[in-house]
Amino acid sequence: TLMVRHGALTHRTGLAPDADVTVIINRSDFDKVMLQITPLPDLIAAGEAKLEGDPQALVEFIGLLDEFEFWFNIVTP
Repeated sequence: TLMVRHGALTHRTGLAPDADVTVIINRSDFDKVMLQITPLPDLIAAGEAKLEGDPQALVEFIGLLDEFEFWFNIVTP
């Protein structure tokens, strides 16, 4: 379970019974989504992933995430 609490993304083991949306996906397909190889909507359309709950909650969650350059500086002088 992933959640945003107090502006921080955290996780816990297991499913949350009060989740706004649940994404059901194989780990290998999830890796492809995270590496931007395959868009999640394509996997849903192909039946390889499934959403349960409010799809808009997933859109809002993804909208909270920042995108960084691959080789961004972690520490700068």
